[in-house]
Amino acid sequence: MTDTRVPLQVTTPGLSPLMAVLARVGLLGSALVAGTFYAFSAFVMPALQRLPAAEGVAAMQSVNITAVQPAYLTVLLGTGGVCCGSAPAGDGQRSTSP
Repeated sequence: MTDTRVPLQVTTPGLSPLMAVLARVGLLGSALVAGTFYAFSAFVMPALQRLPAAEGVAAMQSVNITAVQPAYLTVLLGTGGVCCGSAPAGDGQRSTSP
């Protein structure tokens, strides 16, 4: 019996390979940043709201200091850079087929 299945190939018609990679990197980075913002608003802010005002301010200042890490800033700022940088380059590469 022969295997007649077609191997899975992820393609993006009308985009160069570089633009396809940049689109995927932008998509992944955007998802990571969105998840971080969601977790912060859904879990951290309600927890800070339960604290007395002085403790909440101190905790938030600690979060602000801790958040300035190279990995986080790379994802946060790099995603915006990838999306803004690749958008004009990909504008002329749209596919006209449905």
